[in-house]
Amino acid sequence: MGAYVGVDLAIDGVNTARGWKISQTSNSQGYNASNTQQGTGRACGNVDWIGQYWCYGHTPAYFPGDTFTFQAVTDQGAGLQGAAIIERVRIFWNIAKGDYIAHVVDFARNGALTFTATATDVTQPGGYVKCSEGTKFTYGGTELQEIEEMMLDIRCANRPRVTSSTSGGALRARGNLDAAWSVKSIEHDPSAYPVINALWDLKFYVDATTYWTVNWGKVTASPNDYGGNHETLEYIGGTVEGKFSGHSATSTGAIITPAGTTKWPYP
Repeated sequence: MGAYVGVDLAIDGVNTARGWKISQTSNSQGYNASNTQQGTGRACGNVDWIGQYWCYGHTPAYFPGDTFTFQAVTDQGAGLQGAAIIERVRIFWNIAKGDYIAHVVDFARNGALTFTATATDVTQPGGYVKCSEGTKFTYGGTELQEIEEMMLDIRCANRPRVTSSTSGGALRARGNLDAAWSVKSIEHDPSAYPVINALWDLKFYVDATTYWTVNWGKVTASPNDYGGNHETLEYIGGTVEGKFSGHSATSTGAIITPAGTTKWPYP
């Protein structure tokens, strides 16, 4: 027992983790009746838990809709584990800041938590820590110049259930996949931004030659928040925003990792 910082925290199967959090709750149901003396009692309730971890790197170990066993430990060997399903993955590039490419993963209960776990991490971060400089964004083969930041947000609307077979805890089935994205640029020419409402083959580069592929991205704002300011001397620029469309006429698209692995359509 005691208070410790998480200098040696680890998540099994996840490399270069920066941190993690778990929240377990009960929807405890109150009752009032003729014999409760106007005081609320509680006995029943279903248990659920959600979690999040954040890492360096451009390709998460898991993808929305994947099931896995979350196992995490603290620096003193205490920890927890439980069956889970991935709900959301967000990948961030901050070129203007010269920051590392990083991602955040949200997941949810697909089994009970137990308060014991083991976890193995890689001994060195080489190969996982990637810089954002030298990256770029293309739409339909055209590169948008002067990019400062990018974000790719992929999520799965997993469907929770509690039944007579789930022992008072929430379980989940894989739901429908969707995604959103944004790219901030200081390109001064508004005609250089993707055409609004068009479908584009998108590529989010993680280095000079490899990239996330999203087919297709439907542009919902372009350029958004576009303009300049005499007094603050801000660069003229704007943001492109859009959402995923997995289908174009009779064609089916894809979401593909920088390693060339097709994550959607689901295998």
